[in-house]
Amino acid sequence: MSNRKNLILEPKQTSGIYITDLTKEPTSQMISKIMYELMNIRGELSDIKHIDIFNEERLGDIISLLSISHRELNAFNEHRIKVEICEADKIHGKSIHFKSRGIGMDVCPGCFVCGGEECMMTNVSAFVETKEDGEKIVSWFKQGAKLDYRDFEPSWIQVKIGACEKHLRNLEEISCPNGLHNVIRKNDVKRCEEMEFQNEI
Repeated sequence: MSNRKNLILEPKQTSGIYITDLTKEPTSQMISKIMYELMNIRGELSDIKHIDIFNEERLGDIISLLSISHRELNAFNEHRIKVEICEADKIHGKSIHFKSRGIGMDVCPGCFVCGGEECMMTNVSAFVETKEDGEKIVSWFKQGAKLDYRDFEPSWIQVKIGACEKHLRNLEEISCPNGLHNVIRKNDVKRCEEMEFQNEI
């Protein structure tokens, strides 16, 4: 796995009361995992409620509290993500919204690492907020990226990035360079392009 510590602002505190390692990942990522665990617990309690008719009301109250906790954590995390993006922008340069749809197949203008001709290939499609943002992101790539914009779908704007089979790992890295932040920076593109040279050493 690649080391992504350079993409986030590392917290000053390394451990808390419960010896939690706060340096391994952004706070927003940790909270997201807690939210996921809360939903699993809520689901298990819901199953128990269906078979424990004598405590159905009490369990219902607890399930409601878990739902409220999840909602409040989500609101907090949305704010935390904005803070992390702002802090990282000061260090690594201005970011642009980039919400990846994951790895797929599409016609792309070659591989973003080694070039080639336009053809059907493995790609990443990511939503951007404006046509100008998409054009800016495409300009960061030497090759292999294009803007998918249609005048009749002005709110459905995507940047599409292709990769050959040899550079699938590079594509996986560019798919979600900053985790939950859903942003991309110019140095993310450069780093993912240069992974090819690192792998060949």
